[in-house]
Amino acid sequence: MPTFDAAQGLLEPGETGLFVLTDGRNFTLRADGSGSTGFWFVRPSRHVDRVVVCKQEFRDGRRFIDLFTARHDGVIGREDGRYTVKLLDVRLAGSTDRTWEEFADAGRNPVRYVSRPVAHARMNAPTMNTWLYHINPRRAGWKYHWNVKDPETLLDGKKWLAGKMFRQVAPGNLICIFTKNILPKPDGVYVVGTVNSVDLDGRNFDWKADKKRSARIRAVPIGKKVIRRFFGRSRGGSMQRLPPAKLADWLELLGKGQVSMSIIPPRKPDPDLDFLPGFEHDPVVRKVIEVAAVQKARRHYEKKGYSVVERGKPYDLRCKRGSTTVYVEVKGTRTKGAKKLKIFLTRNEVKFADTHRMELFVVHSITVVDGKRSPRARGGVHKRFTPWRPRPAHLEPLMYSYVVDASV
Repeated sequence: MPTFDAAQGLLEPGETGLFVLTDGRNFTLRADGSGSTGFWFVRPSRHVDRVVVCKQEFRDGRRFIDLFTARHDGVIGREDGRYTVKLLDVRLAGSTDRTWEEFADAGRNPVRYVSRPVAHARMNAPTMNTWLYHINPRRAGWKYHWNVKDPETLLDGKKWLAGKMFRQVAPGNLICIFTKNILPKPDGVYVVGTVNSVDLDGRNFDWKADKKRSARIRAVPIGKKVIRRFFGRSRGGSMQRLPPAKLADWLELLGKGQVSMSIIPPRKPDPDLDFLPGFEHDPVVRKVIEVAAVQKARRHYEKKGYSVVERGKPYDLRCKRGSTTVYVEVKGTRTKGAKKLKIFLTRNEVKFADTHRMELFVVHSITVVDGKRSPRARGGVHKRFTPWRPRPAHLEPLMYSYVVDASV
C-alpha cells in the first residue's frame, strides 16, 4: 500500500480536496462504495473535487493513519452548525506515517482544505523546499557537537542526517536551524543556509550557512510561537517542511523578498515621519492589528449613536445616524504617533473617497502580545480626520502598471 508524506500527493493538479481527521466513530462505509463522515464544521458552498478521510488509530502504542479518498456527494446540515459529508466511490488509497500537522500542514483543526496548483510537482519527488531543522543538544544521541552558548558555531558546514525526509531534500533548499534548550537563550531559529548536496545512500546532506542573513536573526531570533504559526508545531521530528503558501511571508520575516535573495537594507527613518501601517513582517500580526483598529473605530462611532456596518473594501465602515451616512477608512499600527503620519491607500480607496463623505480613523501605539493560540492586540491611541478627502498633492505613487505589446 503506498504511503504519502503530504496531502497534496493525493490530489491531481488543479484539484481541491477536503481532508478530515477522524478516529472512525462517525465514518461509515457501504457495500456499494458510498458512505459518509461527520460531524464537521465545513463550508458547504465551497467547491471540493474530492474528500480524503484520514482515519487515525493506535495499535501497540503506535499511530497509524489510513487514507480513504472519495467523491464529494454533498452535505447534510444539523442544528448545531455541523455537517455530515456524503461520499461516493470510497476507496483505501494508502497511508501516512506523518502526524496530522505534518501531513496536512495544519494545526489542531481536524478539517483542512488543500489545493494543488496546476504546475505543482508531485510531493514525493525532490522539490525546492524550505525546512525547519530541530536540534536539541540535551537529547540523547546528539552528534553535531557545537557550543550551546554560541549559535554562531553552527555556521561550520557539516553532514546532517535527513531521516525520513532524505528523498525530499534537494540542493538549493533553504535550511532554518531551530535550536532548543540553549538557556539562557530562548528557543528559536538562529541560523539559516542552503543545501549543497544530498547523499541518498547515507541519508544525509551538507549545507552552507548564509552568514549575512544568519547575523541578522542571531541578533533577533525567530521565537517558537512565530514558528508554530508558520510550521504548525515547534517540537517533534527533526525536520519540518514549510507550506509553500507561506514561503513569501517566511522569506520576508528572514529579511529577504520572494525574488531577491539578498538582504534588503532598512530605509533611513525620517524623524518627522512615521510609516503606517508599520511594515509588519508577520502577516498574522498585521491581521491582528487591522482587526483591533477596526473594532476600536466601530466602538467609537457606536458610542456616538451611529449604526455601523463593516465592509472592508473600498472602505472599512459605513456609519449611519438618522439621514446622515459617513464612510470611514481605518488604519492601524504599533508605531508611536508622530508629527506626520504616512498611510497607504489603494487605488479603489482613493477613488471612493473622492466621491463620498469620508472620515479617516488612525489608531497608533497598538501593543501586540502573545496569546495562548495567537497574538492579541491591546491599547492604541486614535486620531480622527473629518471631513477627509485625499489631496492630490499629498498622494505619492509607489507602483505603476506598464502595458507592452506581446503580440508575435
